[in-house]
Amino acid sequence: MAADVWFLIFDPQAEAMVCERWLGERAVRDRARLRLGMAGHASSGTEYWSDVDPAHVVAIAEGYFDEAATPDEVREHARRFPSPRFWWFVVDSF
Repeated sequence: MAADVWFLIFDPQAEAMVCERWLGERAVRDRARLRLGMAGHASSGTEYWSDVDPAHVVAIAEGYFDEAATPDEVREHARRFPSPRFWWFVVDSF
């Protein structure tokens, strides 16, 4: 079974998700675990990290798949939706 990894950006003022973007599959999940460790980590049927630094998402996006978010795309999202104003998450099997 494939494990899909996404990054999500939430706008708490608008109470809305402003970005849901696919990062990749199992290898990306392993990169996320290595990069993010257990800080902000939770598991309840899905595995996710909260309060993620956009720079970590850029690093996770390295070696991206054809249809996945590229590091440059993640940087553009970071410019448009900066943390901590916007909340960044990485989610496995969203």
